[in-house]
Amino acid sequence: SKAPKTESEFSKSIRIFYGTQTGTAEIFAKELGDLLKKTFEAKITITDFEDVELDSAQDDLQTPDASLVLCSTYGDGEPPDTCLPFFEWLQKKTEEEEEGLSEMKFGVFALGNTQYEHFNNSGKNLDKFFAKLGAERIIDLGLGDDNEDIEEDFNKWKATVIPALASSGIVKLPGVGVDEASAPDTVVKAYVVETLEGAQGIAFPEVNVSKTKGYDAHNPFKATLSARRELHTSMSERSCLHVEVDLDGSQLSYETGDHLGIFPENDADLVKKMAARLEVDGEMMISVHDPAKSSKGGALKAVGEPNPLGHVGPLSVATALARYCDLLTPLRKPALTALAAFTSDAAQKEELERMAGPDGKTAYADWMMKPYRSVLEERMALKAEGAELGPALLFFGCRSKTVDFIYERELHEAEAAGVMRLDVAFSREGGAKVYVQHRIAQRGEEVSSAKARDCHMRAYTCVSVAMGCYLRLVVRGSAAQVYKLLKTSSGHFYICGDAKNMAKDVHKALLDLLSAEGGLSGVDAEKYVQEMTASGRYSRDVW
Repeated sequence: SKAPKTESEFSKSIRIFYGTQTGTAEIFAKELGDLLKKTFEAKITITDFEDVELDSAQDDLQTPDASLVLCSTYGDGEPPDTCLPFFEWLQKKTEEEEEGLSEMKFGVFALGNTQYEHFNNSGKNLDKFFAKLGAERIIDLGLGDDNEDIEEDFNKWKATVIPALASSGIVKLPGVGVDEASAPDTVVKAYVVETLEGAQGIAFPEVNVSKTKGYDAHNPFKATLSARRELHTSMSERSCLHVEVDLDGSQLSYETGDHLGIFPENDADLVKKMAARLEVDGEMMISVHDPAKSSKGGALKAVGEPNPLGHVGPLSVATALARYCDLLTPLRKPALTALAAFTSDAAQKEELERMAGPDGKTAYADWMMKPYRSVLEERMALKAEGAELGPALLFFGCRSKTVDFIYERELHEAEAAGVMRLDVAFSREGGAKVYVQHRIAQRGEEVSSAKARDCHMRAYTCVSVAMGCYLRLVVRGSAAQVYKLLKTSSGHFYICGDAKNMAKDVHKALLDLLSAEGGLSGVDAEKYVQEMTASGRYSRDVW
């Protein structure tokens, strides 16, 4: 049979540019690149705007048969920090020339948030500047809204890319239908992991390795924190830290406006729990290799050469989990696809593939809420056994009783059985909009009387079936009652739902409540929530 072409033999090329502040645009760029690689016989390259040399930028944009651009908006309608030089160059180009990019064919996906005044300003400007310079728009501008469902916005835009490239005559579909090409990729790259013993398993000393270009985001200088102190007084509800970083030996110098990048590690207790869940010894030493880039498959890398994780030399399982595994961010569809590829249980594999598929949003929301529904089932079982239950209040909100009141039957059955009190809020029924926080305020006295060893308060809000389900608990209006429940009755506080906005807002509202009602400083309020977490009284299941 005829050997497949290598990238160097492809006559067509597609280049994906991205500008990112927090990493989402980069993730989307790589997802798009993977899709195009498995769909077309074309050279696909992915480039960070930070790495674009301005002297060759005009050629870089026009040389590929198509240039696809993904860019986020940051701050007050500004481009990401790493994109500023490119944006300044492009804007200047539009002022000087009319047809400077006449050979370019492009499509732009913008990432932003409608909570901000200048929604998707950076992406819109790129789309406008390219067109003004004579470039041909072959894919309509896509607008991603992080306040709603930016991944779904991206998937919709991504679905238009393949037919647009094909219909423009840029590339041909090699016997693959558009629907098939848009399906999630089930072939996931696997690394070789070796268990090391004896001398082979000794970790290398951590040193800074300078390259010709110096240190950057991909080769950071590991600096020492030389000073740290709190600037606010104990009366403050907030925290502001002064930190000093020792750059000695880095040949770096601070300039006004420079930003500091932080590479975080997962909490040590979380790492231990994950290692236990995976049934592996956290102290076990391993090496990680890319078999495609190693002539001997599992052969050890040369000294000083980083492995696919970016780590030099052997490392422990605990180090791999702490530094290189994202254990807290809600799973995206590509991660679900990867898990499905390595799952041996047929039923779980099918469920993961279903959640990763085009119609998997509802299934994913269902799966995320299972732990919370199981609490009601547990209370039902305990009551059937004759156990004495403490009171539980569940506040559930959605738009309409007839449209998105999910688990309606289960919730009413639980209430009828006496395992909890249900209070609902339908925001789109009737004249005035009624939300969960209004119900909590109305039931403030009942909340404050929910005492004893097993008092629970929960609040769910469902925005719409399409958006999935998330929880929003707003304590303003019944702050005193909620404080009494938590502080004097050992109440439990649960958060379930949207991680990006809701969970942060609820956490802040809780801290504000503890400060306002209990006279706690910001530091002490945070400490109390940490104590609640440690004792199992503050639980979060967010995505």
